[in-house]
Amino acid sequence: MVKRIIGLMAMLIILAVPATAVAQETGTPEAAARAYIKAMQQNQVDAFIAMMHPEALAQFKKMMLPLAQTAAKKGKEKELMVLFMGVKTAAQLEALPPPAVFKAFYKGLLHMMPHMAKILSGSQMEVLGHVNEGPDLAHVVYRAVMKMDQVNFQKLEVISLKKYHGKWMVMLSGNIQGIAAQLKQQMSRALGN
Repeated sequence: MVKRIIGLMAMLIILAVPATAVAQETGTPEAAARAYIKAMQQNQVDAFIAMMHPEALAQFKKMMLPLAQTAAKKGKEKELMVLFMGVKTAAQLEALPPPAVFKAFYKGLLHMMPHMAKILSGSQMEVLGHVNEGPDLAHVVYRAVMKMDQVNFQKLEVISLKKYHGKWMVMLSGNIQGIAAQLKQQMSRALGN
């Protein structure tokens, strides 16, 4: 069950969490998406976390913390905390600032699934364009092509970007909330709820 949860979280990071970019050179949503793609492909964890919108990081922590707290209450904390590298308890996770929660999770995921970094580095991602939704919100469409076990996977995704201090920063996708609910259900079953 834990492997299934880890696999789902991996897909969350690879495809559904394009939550990590700022357009610094040209100031366009497309430039933000390209910066995200480059940082992810080059495994520049600190760089892309530093570029995440504060609301996205806070939302990610808010989604992960209840899972850790539930595991702690059920005596299964150790099993779940392997997903957060360097964090041993739900209390430690709660004390971390949101960027550190995301970093611990991402590093834990890469530790458990080292092939994920190779998949990302070998991926091809093409930004196709964007649609504005007001002056401070834009949606960028991109195509991701990844190869896993000699099979190519292709998916179109939309990255929502929101301005923060004049820079375009990528937010968590709407899919994340659904994935978080699914993770919570799977955790509840795995923990005997």
